Amino acid sequence: MSKPLESLLGELRSLQEAAEKLGKRHPNFDYKSYMEEIWSNDCSNPARTNSLEEIENKSDLELSNNLDLQYRLLTAAYLTCDDREIDQAVNRVSNVRRMKKQGIFDLMD
Repeated sequence: MSKPLESLLGELRSLQEAAEKLGKRHPNFDYKSYMEEIWSNDCSNPARTNSLEEIENKSDLELSNNLDLQYRLLTAAYLTCDDREIDQAVNRVSNVRRMKKQGIFDLMD
């Protein structure tokens, strides 16, 4: 067996072992339904709006220091399918990132 093929098979084995450690697959999991729900254009889901409101209540300083929170705010805004919400989220994230980079939050302490 060639060296590159041996290396590839070794890597595949390690990935399979890692997948096995995650546990067994859920026997009733319907991947197609899951993906349709994720990619649907159903903007009437109230959980999406609630998620956005929860993140919007965070302070600008907290938002500027937390990339995960920024990502969640943008994602929640896009999931509303509302152009106004999306624009507000993009502008807010841009503004707090700029303020942090310029040291404005340091001046406010």
